[in-house]
Amino acid sequence: PVLPGVIIMEALAQAASFCILVERGAEGSIGFLTGIDGAKFRRQVEPGETLTLKGRIVKSSSRLCVAEVEASVDGQLCASATQKYVLAKAEAQA
Repeated sequence: PVLPGVIIMEALAQAASFCILVERGAEGSIGFLTGIDGAKFRRQVEPGETLTLKGRIVKSSSRLCVAEVEASVDGQLCASATQKYVLAKAEAQA
């Protein structure tokens, strides 16, 4: 068993978009993953390992953000990519 790459990319997206929203003080907003460029998977992540997520915002406008993200285990790079997010106000659920 291994942690699927799609879950790693989603974790990176959630972490980076959360940081953007907190930095902006944008409570009530949500980040939506809109694109992944140059994704590379270099190492499997196995049960019991701790995955470390890192992101660097390279572009940030009022709605679109771009981040270079990396996931690693014990300093070994597992996955990297450039991700794009759109930020929007969360709609109230009825």
